[in-house]
Amino acid sequence: MEADTIIVGAGLAGLSIAIKIAEKNPYQRVIILCKNKLDVSGTYEAQGGIAVALHPADSTANHANDTLKAGKYLNQLEVVNHVVENAAQKMNELINWGMKFDIDSKGNYSLGLEGGHSMNRIVHHEDSTGKEIHETLVKKALSLENIVLFEHFFATDLQVEINHKGQTICKGITCLIPNVEDSITLSANFIVLATGGVGQVFSSTTNPVVCTGDGIAMALRAGVKIEDMNYIQFHPTALDFPNNPTFLISEAVRGFGAYVVNELGDRFLFDWDERGELATRDIVSLGIATEQLKNKRKVYLDCRHLDSTSFKSKFPKIYTKCKEVGYDPSKQLLPIAPAAHYLCGGIATNIYGETNIENLYAAGECAYTGLHGSNRLASNSLLEALVFSDQICESISSKMEKTGRPSNFDFFWIKPSSLADTSENKFIRELKNLMTSKVGVIKSKNSVLDAQQELDNLFLSFRNLDKNSLKPIEWHKTNNLFLVAQLIIEQTLKTF
Repeated sequence: MEADTIIVGAGLAGLSIAIKIAEKNPYQRVIILCKNKLDVSGTYEAQGGIAVALHPADSTANHANDTLKAGKYLNQLEVVNHVVENAAQKMNELINWGMKFDIDSKGNYSLGLEGGHSMNRIVHHEDSTGKEIHETLVKKALSLENIVLFEHFFATDLQVEINHKGQTICKGITCLIPNVEDSITLSANFIVLATGGVGQVFSSTTNPVVCTGDGIAMALRAGVKIEDMNYIQFHPTALDFPNNPTFLISEAVRGFGAYVVNELGDRFLFDWDERGELATRDIVSLGIATEQLKNKRKVYLDCRHLDSTSFKSKFPKIYTKCKEVGYDPSKQLLPIAPAAHYLCGGIATNIYGETNIENLYAAGECAYTGLHGSNRLASNSLLEALVFSDQICESISSKMEKTGRPSNFDFFWIKPSSLADTSENKFIRELKNLMTSKVGVIKSKNSVLDAQQELDNLFLSFRNLDKNSLKPIEWHKTNNLFLVAQLIIEQTLKTF
C-alpha cells in the first residue's frame, strides 16, 4: 500500500497534521495509523487546556518568560517565541473546527491558573479539554476524503535507504496487526512520527497504556538523533490509587485554590518555593516525593475548603473519578503522589519538525523541539502540537509533487478480531519497578548506575528468550520499552 504521507499516531499532533496536509493538498493521500482505539491517547486524557495570553494584563512575552523559567532556561528561545506568538491563532483555528472552550459569566473565555504561570491563561473545556479537542479533530478528519485511518496498526520499524547523494531517506514503515501473522510494509513519500510519550517505562504514570516509546525506539534503530531523554516530567498530583494509568488531578485544581498538605496538615511546599502549590511541576513533585520517601509522611490534596458546587461544575471528571474510588473531595483529603507524566526530550527536530533523516518528521510528545527545556510549563504541550502542525505541513507541502487523485480511495476502518496487546509480561513489570525506584523523581548517580546494570541483565534475559514465546506485538512493545529505558539512563548519567 502506498500513500503520499503516513502519520503514525492519532492524538492531537497526528490528527492536526493530517488535517492540515489533506486540506492544503486535496489530491494527496494521507494515512493515519492508530496503535489502539482512537480514544486511547494522551490527548484524549488531557484535562488542563491550552496556554494562551488573552488576559488584558497578560502578554506573549510573559508567557515566554514563564516557559523559559519553568524549563530552567534550557529552552530554545526562537522556538519558545514562535509557539507563544501563535497561540491565539491556533486557539481560533480549533474554534473554527468546532471546539468549544468554557466561557465565564461576563462572556469572556474562562482562563484557568496553573503552576508556573504568572497569570490566568489556560483556555479549557471543563476538566476534559483533551477529549473535546480529540473529538473535534476526529470529526474534522473524517470529513476529508483524502484521509484514511487505520486502527490497531502497531508500527514496528522505519524503512530507510541511502540515496545517490549518500543521504539517509525514509521511504515507509513496517506494521503489525493483531492476529495477522506477517508484518506489512506501507510506502510513503513522507513519514511523521506522532507516537506520544514514554510514561509506561514507569510503574506509576498518567500516560495511557499505548505510551511505550515506540516512535522513539523506531527512530533510534534507524539512526535518528534523540536528545534530552533524561528530562522526564512527573506530575505532582496523581491520585495515589493503584491503576494503570494513574488518574491525574489537574493542577487547575490547585489553581482553583486546593492545598497540598502532609499528614500533619502542613502546607510544606512553601518550604520549597514561595509559590507553594503553584510552583512548577518539577519543584512540586520533588517536594512531595521528598516528604513521602525521606520524611515518611503521607501527602494529600485538600479541597475541603473550596465551594463544592463550583468544584463539581469546574471539575466534573475529577469529582466523578474520586467518588468512584471512594473519596469525596468536599469532605475528605485526596491521597496523591507524583507520577511520570511527560517527556520533554525525544526525537530531535528543527522548527519545521524535520529530523536528521530526509522526509522523516516528528511531532507532539515524542519530538524534542526545544520548547520545554528541562521541565514543561503546564498546558504548553497541546499548544506545541498545534503550532508545529503548521510547520510540518508547510515543509511537506513544499516538497510534494502535484499529482492526480489516488485511485480506490474510500475511507475505511480496520477492525481486527482482537484489540492491540496491552498485557504486561514479567520483563515489563520488572523494568517499570526498576525505573521507578532508581530513576524516578529522586535519584542519584549511584542509583542510576545500579539501574543500568540491572536493566542490562534483565534485557539480556529478555533477548535470550525464545521470540516465539511472546506474541509479536508484545515482543516489539517490550523491546521498545527496554531501548527507551536504556536511553533515559544513558542520558541521565551524563547530567551527574
